[in-house]
Amino acid sequence: MAGPYPPESAMKAGKILLPVLAVLALALVWAMGGSIGGNPAPLLSNATMVPVAGTRSDFAVFLGIENRGGPDRLTGASSAEAEEIVIAGAEAPGGPVIPGGATPSLSSDGAFLRLNGLTGPADEGRLVPLTLHFEQAGDITTRARLVRDSSALAAHAVPDFSPVYDVPTGETPPRLGLILTPENDSWTVTLELRDFTLSPDTVDMAHQPGQGHAHLYLDGLKLQRMYTNQARIGALPPGRHMVKVTLNTNDHRAFRIKGEPVSALALIDVR
Repeated sequence: MAGPYPPESAMKAGKILLPVLAVLALALVWAMGGSIGGNPAPLLSNATMVPVAGTRSDFAVFLGIENRGGPDRLTGASSAEAEEIVIAGAEAPGGPVIPGGATPSLSSDGAFLRLNGLTGPADEGRLVPLTLHFEQAGDITTRARLVRDSSALAAHAVPDFSPVYDVPTGETPPRLGLILTPENDSWTVTLELRDFTLSPDTVDMAHQPGQGHAHLYLDGLKLQRMYTNQARIGALPPGRHMVKVTLNTNDHRAFRIKGEPVSALALIDVR
């Protein structure tokens, strides 16, 4: 099968066992697609644009989305003050899916907007109008603040660069698995962890072996951080959707073991 999804023969239903190096794990979950339509407008927040390294007028746009309705899809974006805006990092055809009731973010470690060819001055603090196009909710307009200072760049990381932490020899490597459980029109994500503790009290602090948090993604879109071993994914439109979880250090670097990410995947197939 074309795209990021494995062939049908590679799928397994039910529980995902803990992998030794947390390599690819798959689960197939069946569900009935609910009605989608007439969504209330999502709320957009903290829209920020930072320069793309090596370019003069291209920027990555990060922002938060609060979906107050049923499942939707971000199909694109535009601005009268840019040549084009494309969605980068999304793994779903047609744009990233936003589950019902979700609060995902367009972020440097997942899907984000790339604004190419900004017109006019690229001054610190400039507000650039953006219109996001949603399949169900329609067009929503906001403004993104242009940021150049080093502290803001560090906070967002650099596009196309996701910082990693390679577990050194002598440090016990964390292990990750997940169980995906359907519940009516939603799914519960349950993490199974070995040699790793989810630690909300130490987020943004220095790395400590065996602790940190998790990141939850759907088709490349970052849904949330996980500080407990369970999270909920709301209603989804019909189709196949890839769930991914990674383990991250207190300072947000993704764990790797011998070059492989500490992650687990599962597949939701909504009929």
